[in-house]
Amino acid sequence: MNDQRLLYLYLLSFFFFQFNLAGQELVPALPENVGVSSERINNLNQVLQQYVDDNSMSGAVALVARKNKIVFFDAVGKSDIEKNKDVLPVYMRVSNEKIEGIALPIAGKGLWSTIFGYIALNPDTESVLGIQFYKHGETPGLGGEVEKKWFTDNFVNHPQKQSNGELKYIPKKIRDKNGKIVSITVIKGGVDYSDSNNASIHQVDGISGATVTADGVTDFLLEDLLRYEKTLNKIRDYGTI
Repeated sequence: MNDQRLLYLYLLSFFFFQFNLAGQELVPALPENVGVSSERINNLNQVLQQYVDDNSMSGAVALVARKNKIVFFDAVGKSDIEKNKDVLPVYMRVSNEKIEGIALPIAGKGLWSTIFGYIALNPDTESVLGIQFYKHGETPGLGGEVEKKWFTDNFVNHPQKQSNGELKYIPKKIRDKNGKIVSITVIKGGVDYSDSNNASIHQVDGISGATVTADGVTDFLLEDLLRYEKTLNKIRDYGTI
């Protein structure tokens, strides 16, 4: 299996982990066994390839599942952000013609290396579904903590005080109240969650001893989200790209 297919599989596993399909495992099956036409499924690859041939997109990966059974999985073209930063692939999970989530590749400089990852957003293109960093050369125990669950969980666990005094945890947001993309800032020393800090919904705790790596994540996350601004606005406003 080549590196590109491994990247696709990583992305899909990340996507389905974030959406948590009721804790049920996805397994392969013949299309007809779940009421899907093999002929129509086979046409999907041709349609995707045509988009690539027409230069409508650089590449695509598609997975079709019904009743928790995978009936189609394939990738066409190229979408290798590790080799071409000008590529702007967008990955969407669609159910019944409705977008349920969007994943975007992100990449930029840390202290010692380029850090590669993905951020997943809700259809509102405002709140974070999750974030993962899959490749880097940062120092283990310091900048290397970017890949750890305790750090990535910060992006989906913002404490919000309820009227009864209890805390509810909601996703961080990449847009401000006016809809402008402001991204998420990694804060050295930790986020100030006092009522006076209205920006905390756009901030996450930093990594001790890894300020340069954390600043790098802050910088390239904003840069990459802004590169996708037109696409994200279209998805938010019209539910499509």
